[in-house]
Amino acid sequence: MSFDLIVITSSNPVQLQLFELELAALPALKGARILAVTDPQGHRVGSGGGTLNALVAANALAPLTSTSRTLVLHSGGDSQRSPLCTVQGKAFSSLPHAVHATPLARLLDVLAAVTRSPGVIVSSTDVLLHLPDLAPTELAADCVAGLGIYSPFEYGLRHGVFARHSILQKASAEQLREAGFTKDQVLLDSGVIFFGPALAKELLALAAHAPYSGSTLAGLDQGHAPYRFELYTDILLSLPQFHKTEPTPLSVALCKAHFVVIEAPPSSRFVHSGTTLELVALATQPPEFAGFTRRVHALAMPHQDVHETAVVINSLLRGTAQHSRVEANAVVEHCDLFGTYCIGAGSVASRVNVLPGLVLPPRCCVQQIPLAARRGTLVFPCFGVLDTVKDEAGKGGTFMNVSWETVLAQLPASELWPPSAAAAAVRNLWTAKLFPVIDPASAVERDAALMLLQLGDGAIALDRLVLATWQALPRVALADLAMLFDPVAFFEHRARVLPTLILQRAWANTLAVSLPVPPHNKELLRSLDGLMRAHASDFVTLARLASLMGDVLADASAPVVEGAANALFTATFNAVLDVGGLAAVDRLLAMRDLFLHSALDRARAAAHMNRLSQLLVHRSMAAPADRPLPVISQPLALNTWAHASCPARIDLGGGWSDTPPVTFEHGGAVTNMAILVDGEHALGASCRLMAARRIDLWLGKMDAAEKAGARVTTLAHPSDFAGFNDPASPCALLKCVLLAFFNGDAAALFERLECGVQLCAWSNLPVGSGLGGSSIVAACAVGVVARALGLDESRLRIVDWVLTVEQLLSSGGGWQDQIGGIFPGVKIARAPRGLPVRLDVQPVELPTGFTALVESRMALLNTGQARLARDLLQRVLKKWARRDEEMVGCVDALVGNAERGAIAASEGDLEALARELALFWSLKRTIAGAAQAEPEHVTGLFKALEPSCLACSLCGAGGGGFAVVVLRDGVSVDDLRARVADWNALGRGPEVAVKRLQVCTRGLVVGS
Repeated sequence: MSFDLIVITSSNPVQLQLFELELAALPALKGARILAVTDPQGHRVGSGGGTLNALVAANALAPLTSTSRTLVLHSGGDSQRSPLCTVQGKAFSSLPHAVHATPLARLLDVLAAVTRSPGVIVSSTDVLLHLPDLAPTELAADCVAGLGIYSPFEYGLRHGVFARHSILQKASAEQLREAGFTKDQVLLDSGVIFFGPALAKELLALAAHAPYSGSTLAGLDQGHAPYRFELYTDILLSLPQFHKTEPTPLSVALCKAHFVVIEAPPSSRFVHSGTTLELVALATQPPEFAGFTRRVHALAMPHQDVHETAVVINSLLRGTAQHSRVEANAVVEHCDLFGTYCIGAGSVASRVNVLPGLVLPPRCCVQQIPLAARRGTLVFPCFGVLDTVKDEAGKGGTFMNVSWETVLAQLPASELWPPSAAAAAVRNLWTAKLFPVIDPASAVERDAALMLLQLGDGAIALDRLVLATWQALPRVALADLAMLFDPVAFFEHRARVLPTLILQRAWANTLAVSLPVPPHNKELLRSLDGLMRAHASDFVTLARLASLMGDVLADASAPVVEGAANALFTATFNAVLDVGGLAAVDRLLAMRDLFLHSALDRARAAAHMNRLSQLLVHRSMAAPADRPLPVISQPLALNTWAHASCPARIDLGGGWSDTPPVTFEHGGAVTNMAILVDGEHALGASCRLMAARRIDLWLGKMDAAEKAGARVTTLAHPSDFAGFNDPASPCALLKCVLLAFFNGDAAALFERLECGVQLCAWSNLPVGSGLGGSSIVAACAVGVVARALGLDESRLRIVDWVLTVEQLLSSGGGWQDQIGGIFPGVKIARAPRGLPVRLDVQPVELPTGFTALVESRMALLNTGQARLARDLLQRVLKKWARRDEEMVGCVDALVGNAERGAIAASEGDLEALARELALFWSLKRTIAGAAQAEPEHVTGLFKALEPSCLACSLCGAGGGGFAVVVLRDGVSVDDLRARVADWNALGRGPEVAVKRLQVCTRGLVVGS
């Protein structure tokens, strides 16, 4: 986001208060200058008047200059076509996305990319825009520009269209054809208009003169008459290209302007969400680019029948088991549903938390709204998804999807449109006094509020007593709500739906719950204690709860302390890990209570809980203790060396989704490529059996010269394996490789081996390269040990053993690195949610000639700065344990990213593969934090390479020392070397080296 000021319009002063609260809470706007304005003095001044009023207010806060960038967002309409947005505005309606939870949040990211030129961008907020390939357009100071998106022909019948010499609004098919459009596509007006700074000043000047001054608060204060005018039919059609009649003040002010259309690339998409039907369809049948999920911060207690196509956002479902249900394509947002509820197919339940046993008919909506006049009172506006709110009763209008004739047979017209109301009022759903104001504590009044829902079931006889209560209660119309609701209570409702209820019930029973974790909150701590006791034998759940407890004990932003080893805690750890159960958890919590008396003690306890969480994850992933030990029946002859070598790997998409516990709590998919670095396998290992009953381990090759210069670690007794799970101890990786074959039991290893072992491993890659080095070295070592012992050395078996090595080593690594090196070429690996982790590896067959294209237009860069991911890994996994909204959204996106990357490779589409690689790097930066993932000099390097590269990404989950780049068409690797040489000459960081990349078609090779 790169605007100096953001202005959003509201329909009245009450909605203005809500918008100010929403804007202050939006993460993307932290530190930004924001301003909410309302139509002046309650007068509706149109989109043109609203724009002028917003510019006047903006200029008063921060004068518009020739270099400033201002964004004006229109969200101040009545929303008659979408009554769910009447109170909250379309900008803040709910989207099923963990990061972009509202249309406004998504628009802020998209609109900043339209142009970097100074000026004013004006946009509607009832659209979703997808502009993946739009390059920022340079626009002149005297320019007016509209953003056009090619869309299906029928869209032009409902929306504005940019024609060659005109701007058409909801044109007929004949008019569109006359304008030169075919039956396939039209250039749709996206709702985004740009005014250069010179024209913005001309518009501001109009605000001082009638009649236009009547659309601003300042003008009305001076006694000018209210004046309504529109952005399109008045302002844009006054531009020289379109204005053909007598001059007007607007056409004179804009006489030097020129209008251009920014034509978005064909990959761009436009989705309108201006009606209830469109909102429901957007949530339940979203376009592929939206990245929506069906569950966002949703907790369903056991046995709730929630259809797989239903969408649940920030809600708790705790109805009567076996009988409560949410049907197909229904939407539940910000609700706490209990009793025997039923949300019908295609319906919307919004913000409801006081109606036990809510029964909502199919394709109907109900929303709970707090009122300001009598604090604690509520109103429940309801209507049909298909209702035409503006149509008059008796002239085609409907309520609850049934005709007004049917409704008025039950509800007297005089009750809905009282004679006291203004005679000019249109008799329709917008003005009908249908909705009773109730005290939610009164069951009788709740029944009166729910009575209207029966009309959607086609009921022909309403209960007389309930109807009498309905008649006796004060009632309001949809048209009244925007002025009567309580903005503070409405805003706070979302935050109050979940926290206490989830902690009391089953926080850990769901994947997608994201809550803030306040430090040292005693009530929260005790709730977590109860959950740990309830899940005392479930290591997966205990791991998450231990991490959350670490956050409660100490500020979640504090550093993660590694290697905590207080002897008192260590004993309790062993009890939990070895035995589990309630007694072990009680012992742990009692020990924890000894460390609550000071901030320092709590920080120590937090470090130990964080460590326990890691160990529980490793324990969950570990091979079962009763897995049969290997039978060594056909080992290699003594002193016969087994050798293995393996390529490195580059990750192309999906990384992080393979990391425990993410991989088994969410499911993962990764696409990567086995590569030769400078034409050779970069990693390897060797092993032989020998007569002397000892174990020699070293890092280096097996020849005498290498061994002479290496530090050999000799193990002669099971106790010599002590410290094997500390990655910093000598040859820890090779110790864990040997232990992996014997379920981590050093005594069993010495008992089963009737000879000695020499094992060495080597790597030509620098430490922290990001090319999968340590895991691939482990794969090589596993391969040669399996060959030496005569055991199964199939590729998937080696992957499984390396996973065990990772858990024994407590490094927390996933499965993508070893798969990347073991399996040749490009492949996609998938693991569904659940334990044990079950991997499916599918090779990606590359089209003829694509390998050569990859090798000519992809390259490696050694950035000169190693990135070691261990501390970063623990920080990220704590974000996952908290179900941080951004983190969950990124993991969802990573899986799709891997799938699309594999498809792009299989189709030989290098540009599409580059887009996915660029998205992958963006997701990695978001997960790790840009400052953590991308060193400053790398940021500068990537910026300098933009003219030559379609995509740049540091390798590895945390961003390694190597980067992979995809070159633009026509740019060679030699050209890249020249660019890098220019960069190195600037002296802005370590020396960067270019290395050729070759696709490896063999993968892991084991021989003897």
